[in-house]
Amino acid sequence: MNRAIYSLALAFFSSLLIALTCEFGRKVNLEILVTDFEGKPLESTIAWDGENFQAFGSLKLQTERGKHSLQVRAPGYKSFVGEVEVLAFFFNPPLRLSLPPLILEGELRDELEGFPISGAKIQGESFNLESGPDGRFRLEKPTLPLNLSITCEGYEDLKVTLLVEEEFAFPRTFFLRPNRIEGFISDAYTGLPLKGALVRTADWETTSDEHGHFVLRRLVPGEEISFEAEGYLSTTIPFTGSAPIIIALRPKVVLVKVVEKFTQKPLPGAEVSMRGIAFRTDEKGEILLHPLTEGELITASFPAHASAQVAFGGEERLTLELPPLRWEVKVYDSATGEPISGAWLYIAGKRFGPSRHGKLTVEGVPPEGEMILKAPGYALLHFNPDQAKWEKASLALNLTLRPFQVRGIYIPFVLLAQPERVRELLELVDKTELNAVAVDVKSDRGFLAWSSEVPLAKELGVIKERESRTLKEILQFCREKGIYTIARMVVFKDNPLAFGRPDLAVRKKDGTIWLDRENLGWGNPFRKEVWDYNIALAKEVASLGFDEINLDYIRFPSDGDLGSIAWEETNTLETRTEALRSFMKAISEALAPFPVFLSADVFGLTPWVEGGGDMGIGQRIEDISPYVDYLCPMVYPSTFAPGSLGYENPALYPYEVVYRSTVKAKERSEALVRPWLQHYSLYGVTYGIEQFQAQRKAAEEAGAWGWVWWNAGGFYEKSLFAPGE
Repeated sequence: MNRAIYSLALAFFSSLLIALTCEFGRKVNLEILVTDFEGKPLESTIAWDGENFQAFGSLKLQTERGKHSLQVRAPGYKSFVGEVEVLAFFFNPPLRLSLPPLILEGELRDELEGFPISGAKIQGESFNLESGPDGRFRLEKPTLPLNLSITCEGYEDLKVTLLVEEEFAFPRTFFLRPNRIEGFISDAYTGLPLKGALVRTADWETTSDEHGHFVLRRLVPGEEISFEAEGYLSTTIPFTGSAPIIIALRPKVVLVKVVEKFTQKPLPGAEVSMRGIAFRTDEKGEILLHPLTEGELITASFPAHASAQVAFGGEERLTLELPPLRWEVKVYDSATGEPISGAWLYIAGKRFGPSRHGKLTVEGVPPEGEMILKAPGYALLHFNPDQAKWEKASLALNLTLRPFQVRGIYIPFVLLAQPERVRELLELVDKTELNAVAVDVKSDRGFLAWSSEVPLAKELGVIKERESRTLKEILQFCREKGIYTIARMVVFKDNPLAFGRPDLAVRKKDGTIWLDRENLGWGNPFRKEVWDYNIALAKEVASLGFDEINLDYIRFPSDGDLGSIAWEETNTLETRTEALRSFMKAISEALAPFPVFLSADVFGLTPWVEGGGDMGIGQRIEDISPYVDYLCPMVYPSTFAPGSLGYENPALYPYEVVYRSTVKAKERSEALVRPWLQHYSLYGVTYGIEQFQAQRKAAEEAGAWGWVWWNAGGFYEKSLFAPGE
């Protein structure tokens, strides 16, 4: 209870009119009730006109009419001291007093620096407290006089006695004085005192004076003390609890040798510097430095090499290896031994390449830290150049890449809300010949399976938290099992974007949002803002750890009432294809800094469109394939219209449709071709193991670089896949 409320209570009781006796008698019967604020009776001492009474909750007495002095005291509670007036009435209500508890609110602070002290012990006859992180403690209902004993490691003990209630009226600050420990530091060889030596503990730092004398504060037994002095070996000792502390430091020297990192040849004339002073190595590439401070930085540099720096740790010899700033990488196929063109090297946040005839040159960046080598058709290679094979004479780094073809299945967005189903599919991949999964990260309905920081994504409310958690589990499982991960992103079909930003949507002539056959809106492929949104999302996906980003719906709408669309832009074959070509160029350049493969999906009929046509959707292999690593035609036989490829019902010819379409796509694509295969039945033609196997055989015999099965529900025939190794 604060002081204001207490004062109001005092004023109320002081002015209380009490009816105690009948109108004709001099003596009045009075009952005094003493409780706490919760109404519980209190053991108290009541002084009525100077006469003391002991009571538990209630005291009955006779008194006279008029004004009387009243004092009520209860251990652990604030006293009542005041004057009451007793009147005579037929009805005699009791005098009720509710006493607020005594509360000591205190805080402990360092006497020298004023910061709060946590973990200090505050003890009394019947209590044992500890100060919190802010140095504060709280004691309720203490008995006076209150004797406090305050102790804390590293501080002198403090004893405090509080005698009167007034000392509890406001928060109290108690200052603890840090202990004082003296010591002396000297040269171990000469015994002379060391001036300016640095002496440190976890929270105290000082230097020795001209007599080698120093003083430490807040020191506890077992705490480590470090000693450093320029030109001397540093040392660390635990505080034993005894004082004074006597310590002697040994002076030091170090022989520094500078060599080329990979040839280990000495570098005569290399510059070695410390404390801003430069020295030159001799003909052996060596120099003797002294005296040195432990932890002091030594830097070496040499023309056309990266500099190297090391912190001196008391060693007698140090070797600094300088990596070259110009070096070559030679890339070979691990299966054939042939050189590989088109490989990119990622190092220190930069990209180098592509390799030509198996060679690429790196300039200005030393070969340090983890590097990643990427080439279409091969598995990513993560390596550290220190463990790689070097041709020392020419400073060439020899690397081999393992050919890799995806054998994957598709995990639809809807299953990300069913982690148990996802785990079943991952187990299927892990236990069979399959080696990859393609998982929706941006769905056909525009929702995201990761916690995007793109402002527009947050504004549209498209982030799905449950799906995001499942996606993290997929990535972790696949990393542990070595499974290749493909992030499928639907691009221009985007219902939340269309309705959240109508200015960026494909719209009808009346200005409303145009909807496709699934009643979903689209982002306008002509609008750069739509490009930028998807590019920003793709960059985030690239940083999640996927091996590949797969772009789908890179086209203009193909179904629904297309005639009702009112394009603000000129919509012709030339403008459509230019828009998609420019988008692919932009997203390819944006993802270039990331060691992630890029693929794009196209309609199964796209490879068959001749004469530069685009089927009205802007999609042409020649415009898309130059900017991706893999072209992924959706060669589902059941989606080919009757009469396509000369077949009355193409669905009845799974081998022929897949084989011929894959060959045709390869003829027109600059990228490796990896088709999507049909793992479902449609339009009355049932597909089973025979049709599935025919598609796979067709893709492989046509020279496809892998394949991925598509099933919108994520259901796959397990017997289709051979057991894993």
